[in-house]
This record gives sequence, structure tokens and C-alpha cells, in this order.
Amino acid sequence: EGIVLPTVAAETDPVWHLFVVQVENREAVMKAMAERGVSCALHYPVPLHLQKAYAGLGLGEGSFPVSEAYSRRLLSLPPGAFRPAPRVHSSLVNLRFRAPAVQVADVRSFETMVRSMFTQRRKTLLNALGPFASSIGHEAGRALDAAGIDRRRRPETLQLAELARLADYFASAPGGAVL
Repeated sequence: EGIVLPTVAAETDPVWHLFVVQVENREAVMKAMAERGVSCALHYPVPLHLQKAYAGLGLGEGSFPVSEAYSRRLLSLPPGAFRPAPRVHSSLVNLRFRAPAVQVADVRSFETMVRSMFTQRRKTLLNALGPFASSIGHEAGRALDAAGIDRRRRPETLQLAELARLADYFASAPGGAVL
């Protein structure tokens, strides 16, 4: 009672590496399992968007409420927690995509620009954007000024909306962002 088992689609024969269940009172369940000699694990106890590595995205609690709710309820159980033990050999992830946080005129150009900027380590935006801008016949400084972004900032300080403005400048400038 109080445990939601993974669902299995009709006509499938899943093999999971982990047997992940949902429980409302995860800590109490983990304690009870440990008292019975069954170890449990937490995989991604902190949602990805709240982890330190993604802090630069500026996403806080409430940005992905479903992910946050799952991170509080999911518990990985070993095969030995059940009798008979299930066949557990790989994992299954269900992703639900949502609309992009920002719209850009040319997604391919946006992705190429961002990749190019982040391959230039420890550089100001002016220097990091230079190779991309010149590869399509534009000037980085002019693009940054047009997008209202300080040339001295570093790429990792930009918000998605600022990156979108910059990409849209290239897409709409004479000659466009032809790649």
C-alpha cells in the first residue's frame, strides 16, 4: 500500500537495471527496508535543473514541478527486495517535453552559436563569439551591441533570452546566419 510500481506498456517485455517505485514517505520506507536488510538507493535525489552544474541556467524550485515531485518520491529497489526477484537488467526513463523557454528564428544557427561560444574557455563574450561571427561574415561586437549585451561578460553568465536575442540578430542581419 502506498507504493506505485512502474507501468509496463502492453506487448512489451522490459528488462530494467533498476526497479524504481514511487512512495509518499520515502525516508520511512528506506528505514523499514534497511531494518530488513534490504538496501535502497536514490538516483538523482536532486532534480537536474536544481543541481550546481545547472545553476547558471537560473532555474529555481518550481521550474519543473513534476520533476521535483518525482525526485521526492522515487526510490530504487534492488531485485532482492522482492520474492521472487524480478528480472532487472536495464532502466527506463519517460521524458515529457515542453515548449522551449525561448523562441529563436533559426534553431540550427542558435545551437551552432552556443556551441562555438562555449568552446572558447575563459573568454569574454566579445572574444568567445568572434569565431562564430566571423565564420558567417559578421562582427561579434556589433552583434553584442545590437542585442544589448555587455561585451565584457562571459558566455556562462548569459540567460536563455539573451542568447536568443543574439542568435536572432545573426539570423536577421544582412546576410543572415547561413551555416
